[in-house]
This record gives sequence, structure tokens and C-alpha cells, in this order.
Amino acid sequence: MRRLTVLALLLCCYGFMSAQPEAIEKGWRNKTIKVRNGGKNPTVMQMLRAFNATWPTQAAAAIFAEAGDRQFVSNDVEDGGSGQVFVDCEDFHIASFDNGLLDGSYRLDARNYPRENGHTLFAVALQPNNGPKEGFCCFYDYNPSNYTLTPETVPYQGFKRKWENSHFFYLLGYFYDLTVVIIEQSGEEEVFHHFPYDGTSHHYSHTDTICYEEESDDETPGLECYEQKTVPISELPAGCLLQARRGTQALYVHSGDDEPSSVWLTDGEAGTATRLCMANSTAPTQWERMTGADSDCVEVPYHLIASAEKAYFIPGEAHKFIVEGCPDARNVWTYIIDAENQTAIQLNCTEGVSAIDNTKKEITVSAYGYDDEGRYSFQKVYSPTGKMLRRLPGKTRY
Repeated sequence: MRRLTVLALLLCCYGFMSAQPEAIEKGWRNKTIKVRNGGKNPTVMQMLRAFNATWPTQAAAAIFAEAGDRQFVSNDVEDGGSGQVFVDCEDFHIASFDNGLLDGSYRLDARNYPRENGHTLFAVALQPNNGPKEGFCCFYDYNPSNYTLTPETVPYQGFKRKWENSHFFYLLGYFYDLTVVIIEQSGEEEVFHHFPYDGTSHHYSHTDTICYEEESDDETPGLECYEQKTVPISELPAGCLLQARRGTQALYVHSGDDEPSSVWLTDGEAGTATRLCMANSTAPTQWERMTGADSDCVEVPYHLIASAEKAYFIPGEAHKFIVEGCPDARNVWTYIIDAENQTAIQLNCTEGVSAIDNTKKEITVSAYGYDDEGRYSFQKVYSPTGKMLRRLPGKTRY
């Protein structure tokens, strides 16, 4: 209770000293910022404190009050409906505060993106929780030689909107995913503009549109498109690429010009070909549901598998298969699908399957992280049920 009371007092006092978002939006491009004791790789909290010293906000005050000096925080701040604070300075380099209940309040997201030249790209997104105003982002280059944040051009500079009177909502990437996504909203319509990160900056890639079935009660995107279907083996789509064989069965991936990629299972004994699943380019990221780098899997709706570029059999599992792909031009998303029950889970990894142990019935996957020396890869072992069994020792650098 004492911590919540202190937070409430700090937010109240901060209201008298915080900069108006309009002033930040107008002036951030004109000021460089020094990061105190920045060093080679300052944390996202060090960056945010430096930003806040020049452009103070109530949202940043809430993050500092709740997180203190801790490197990882994920708390619902209940006092006065104050929303949620999330901080991860070790794996994902994210700090955020969201208060969707308070009129006039702003959501704040901050993130570090490591650059190949040893610098760091630092971004802050400020956006109102409700009302007619639109949010904005600030982008800086951090130079470790002089501990300075220098404003730079936003990646969507000059980007043409789909609708004249639309609003932008900015996502700085979920957990391992470094893609900036701009959600453009106009009335009840919305599209998603993707800007993947190439190690130096973000560049526009593509736009996704989610359309809802008019007669659907739950407003779920066209579920019938993603249902399994079985056809005679002679009707297996042309151009399928063989992935693996097991007895009389074989796994294929089909990627046509006019339809999403899909995974097919053929059974030579039965003479059938079954489409197990089909990729959905509008599938949302799941990183925000994964609590830390060593978490178990998360359940994913069967029709929201983001990519299907590779497929594997799982030892000892007649109806389970591994499906993975790279939908964001950076991370490999790995799923285990249960074709019999039409369920799916996503593993917490970003570089895909590296080994399958047929004897132990274990799946080894690879992921990446960052430390003071830059990016590294590491390996984890999962069971066919999606439970994280252990992290393997050692780091690999390229």
C-alpha cells in the first residue's frame, strides 16, 4: 500500500512539472540529450531517464516510481486505476506504462534497438489513451563515444496514409520482434503498416488488412479459410516442396502466388493429401504473452499461425507437427500444431529449430539476445507439449 501511495503522490506532483505532449512533439527534434554514465550499452531505463530529464512526463514518472532500480518489472498498478508498468532491461530492452482508464492520460513505450555500428537506436512513443488526438514517436541515435542522444528522422517520414482523416497508433515491437508497426484507424476500419528493423534502421515492408465476416458473431477473420481439408493425393497442389518423410507419410509446404503458404500431409497408404494449416499474415505477435526468455509456450488459435515455410515430424507424435516461418523479416516463429484437435502453441524462440532428438523426444530451438558484446545466439530445449525443459550452456556469436 505504501508503494502505491507514493506512486499516487509522485504522479500528482508530476502533473505540475511534466511537459505537455504537444510541446514534446514540437520540440524533440531540436534538442540533443546527454545520458548520464551512459557507457557502451546503456539500458532502456537509463535512456528513458535522460529523455525524461529534458521532456518529463507523468507516464515516465509512473515507470520510475514502480520499477526503481529493478531490471525487470511487470506489475499492475492498481492505485487509482493507474494501469500497468512493464520493464525489461536484459532481454527485450523495453519500458512501458499504459493507463487505458484515465481520460487525458498518455501511454508511453520506450525501446532500445542495437545498431550494427555499435550505436543504439532509442525510440519513445507517446499516445493518448482516448480522445481525438494522435500520438507520435521520437527517434534518437545514441553515440557511446560521447553519451549523446541525437534526434533523427522517423522511419515513416512522408509515409502516405490510406485514409485522409485517420489516426496512427504506434507499436515499437513486441519482445523479440523489433518491427515497428503503425496501426492506422479510420472509424471501424484499420490496417497495419510494418516497418521491420535491419540492424540499422526501420524500413517499410508491407501493409496488412483485417477483414471481418459480416455474419460472424465473434468477428473472427474468415475461419473457414483455415480449416483442414483432405483431397485425393493426386490433387496435391503443384509446386509443393518436400519437407520430411516418415513411413508412407510426407510433409510438404505449398506457397502459391495468389494464396498464403500452407502445410500438407500426404499418406501414401490412404491415398490422401491433407492441408494441415495455412498461414495468416494478419496474425498478431505473441511475444507480449511470453514472460521472460525461458518461458513455456503460449496457446495460439489455429487460424492465427503467422507463417508456414518449414515443417517437421515430431518423434512419437502421430498428430503433432512443427511449423515455422519468418513473417517479419527478422524472427523465426515456431509452432507445434495438433492436427487432430486443431490446436496450436508457439514456442518462445526467434531462430527456429536447430535439432530434434528422436530418442529423448526433445526439440532444441535457437534464440538470440544482447549483452555488452552485442548480439548472441543461445539454445533451449522443449518437450513436444511446449514445456521449456532447460537452457543449454554457451553463447554463439556471428
